[in-house]
Amino acid sequence: MGSLLNIKLICHFVDGKIHPLEKVHGEKKAKKRLLEIMKERGRNLSDQLIGINHSDDYAGAMEIKHLIEEKFGCREFLISEIGAVIGSHVGAGTYSVFFLS
Repeated sequence: MGSLLNIKLICHFVDGKIHPLEKVHGEKKAKKRLLEIMKERGRNLSDQLIGINHSDDYAGAMEIKHLIEEKFGCREFLISEIGAVIGSHVGAGTYSVFFLS
């Protein structure tokens, strides 16, 4: 149903467990909200190594990388692909971004 309605779930970690944070409609809004969350929670983002994981969408991960570079001036990134076990649960086109808050 979520795919049909183009609902994107944004999650975060709490005490080592993943929890839903909020839902947005559309990938463009999800990426925009992701940057807003980074701005709200991140500290000294330009000095951090930012991790980006993707599930079978390297081009999308690079788009997120460029958005983060433009907005926060980050220079160091580690981009990797989500593993098969997690990827089979989340599906293609999933992204995760890691930064210190």
